[in-house]
Amino acid sequence: MNPTYYLRRLLRILHIAGLIRLPNYYQEKWKTKLHNGYWYFVHSFIIVFATSNILSILVYSSRDLAEVLQRLFETVSFVGYYYETVCLNIRLTKFLELLDRLDHSLCTRQPNNMLTMNKKEEKMVFVGTCTLMVSIFTAVFAEAFFLPLDETDQELIKYIYDRKYGRKLPGNFYIPGIDLSEPLYYIIFSGVFFYLTCMLLILGTVCFSQFPLFVLNVEVQSIILSRYVRMIGQIHQNEQGEMIRYTNILKDEYVVIKPDVPSTSGFSNVDGIVRFSELRTHLGYLSISYEESYARQVIKFHQRIVSLREDVSNKNLV
Repeated sequence: MNPTYYLRRLLRILHIAGLIRLPNYYQEKWKTKLHNGYWYFVHSFIIVFATSNILSILVYSSRDLAEVLQRLFETVSFVGYYYETVCLNIRLTKFLELLDRLDHSLCTRQPNNMLTMNKKEEKMVFVGTCTLMVSIFTAVFAEAFFLPLDETDQELIKYIYDRKYGRKLPGNFYIPGIDLSEPLYYIIFSGVFFYLTCMLLILGTVCFSQFPLFVLNVEVQSIILSRYVRMIGQIHQNEQGEMIRYTNILKDEYVVIKPDVPSTSGFSNVDGIVRFSELRTHLGYLSISYEESYARQVIKFHQRIVSLREDVSNKNLV
């Protein structure tokens, strides 16, 4: 599993929802053109109804302080989530380049299930954030459609929004000449609100989980780096206890050393005794050439992590 698996899954969800356009996602040109049209429709739909919602606050909700504060909070949250998606559309190419760098620059293989545990943590963040957003919007819909309103609340809704019936919706639109409490319009705009809520669910999940997923990726790489740093000057062994020399620490690639060490007969044959320093050189572990090669790999690994962090921080990609 690639380091950016869940980050790319977020992008695929946004793509399917029509909020972004991933390049080369479809092989057929007609599918790409169809998705481009879908993308324009989704963004036009969101912009129109977000504007209508803001006008509703200015025209209707401003008649009651509690109502205007509630609607203002909902609108600001939605616009904030949508703004993040607009920024992602603008910087999508750079963001995809960053994900490619993450996949090719970070360690993707590690013993002791270190990366497996990291992916479990990322899954918990992804699923937990989605569950939280679903719970929030389920509560909003339950409060709007299933909780009964007393006569005072119904009369207040009629007064604020100039409606014939005191029916409550999760949000409100300003559409001159249309009473949203009429049965036909009430059903239609309930469906519209459900669609917008699904969009908001996706936007909220992406906004709240995108940065933690990136942090978890960098954190586990820092832990792996510290492990390699502690191994400088040590005899390297694999899980089977065989002596090895690393050729690529990012991919956990190494060669097994099977030296032909001359036998010794203890102190009975002084000439046959192999000095410890000579044994190390013979094995090729602490030889200058290998130590330099291993240290360069560790330094290069560290530079890549620092470079990625600075790149994200400077360009505000996450």
